[in-house]
This record gives sequence, structure tokens and C-alpha cells, in this order.
Amino acid sequence: APHGGFFGGGGSIPQDRNTEGFLRAYGEIGWLYAVVFRIALGCSEVKWRLYETNGNGRTQLTKHPILKLLNFVNPFQTSNEFIELHTIYQDLIGECHWILNFNALGEPAEIWLPYPHLMSVVPDKQKFIKGYVYGKGPGATPFDADEVIYFKYPNPLNQYHGLGPAQAIGIDLDAENFSGQWNRNFFYNSARPDGVIQFEHFLSDEQFEKVKKEWGDRYKGVSKA
Repeated sequence: APHGGFFGGGGSIPQDRNTEGFLRAYGEIGWLYAVVFRIALGCSEVKWRLYETNGNGRTQLTKHPILKLLNFVNPFQTSNEFIELHTIYQDLIGECHWILNFNALGEPAEIWLPYPHLMSVVPDKQKFIKGYVYGKGPGATPFDADEVIYFKYPNPLNQYHGLGPAQAIGIDLDAENFSGQWNRNFFYNSARPDGVIQFEHFLSDEQFEKVKKEWGDRYKGVSKA
């Protein structure tokens, strides 16, 4: 199609966010933070209760090793912070892992939350999941299947990984983030030509494409608004 006497800067489609990108979005988009944190805070305020069932019904237990573990998960996190972070991971990327640290008796004595985007599932034909690997490269740490409790929301395309609510609105999150950056940079530096770009002679197709590319390289993009 022949070009007219004007040109547009064009544009490229941004890459989809990976799991780490959705975790970062939590600290970049205000309403996402507000919604997810409020849910996480509400979950963390629920008190753990343990019941023993018998033929006459059930009896609440006030002392038990599992209650102690859930109320004192590890030396560096409170139970509330632990559940908050667990919920944040679930709502952002749909999965979370509890790594169990066993004592000399073989009982779980601590629970740790690894960064979920660094956890990999090792599939197995017989057991479905053979184990897990945390990290990448020579420093990666393997875990047996019974050392990890894996929480995840259903993912119709991958049964080894979860799908979080935030991932379902990934395009909207990017639109919110990009529009916020553009508006901020617009008020900081509105890099637009307040007039008409005019040439003293007609441009060939090659010259037109060259000018359009140079203009785009200089002024196109959120950071150059």
C-alpha cells in the first residue's frame, strides 16, 4: 500500500510475563498489590485448630506437634507472615511449595517457603512426581518428593504447574503498568513534535522507511514518551 504524507511510529508486541514477572507485578501495580495483600492478610488471621475424631464426634486438641509447627514455622518467619507469603504466591502464579526440614526423629520441625519461580518439578512415569529442584546450575538443590508439600491451582495445559488468577489478567496488568509509565513520562517529557515534519522534496520509499525507523529509534517507547 502506498504511504501518504505522514507516518506512524509503529510498535512491537511486548513479551508475555514469566512467573518471575508476575511476582514483580505485585510491587509495580498498586491495585494488584492492594487486592492480593488484603486476601493474604485475611488468610493469615485465621487461627489453626486441630480436631481428633472418634465414634462420638470430634474433640479439639489444644496441644500437638503439628500445631506447634504451624504456629512456629521457622526461626525467621512468623506464622502470619508465612501464610501471607504463601497466599501471595498462590494468587500471583498459582503455586507454592512448603519445604520440610526434619529433626533427628524424622519429624518435620521447620517449614520453609522457597521462591516458587526457582522450583522445578522432576516428572516420573510411575509416581508422577519424582522430586523437585531448587535453583539452576551447579548450585541447584534437589529435594525428594516427601520433602516438599506442593500447593497449586489447576492448570488445564500443565498439570505439573499451577495457574494463578493474576496470570489470567496478564494483558490487563501490562496495560496498567505501561499506561502508568507513559503518563508519568508524558508529564516529565512530552517528546512529540508540536507541528508538522516537512521535507523540501518528495521521499522515495527507501528514504521514507529510513526516516520512519530513525524517528522510532529516537522517540518510540514508554521511556521516551
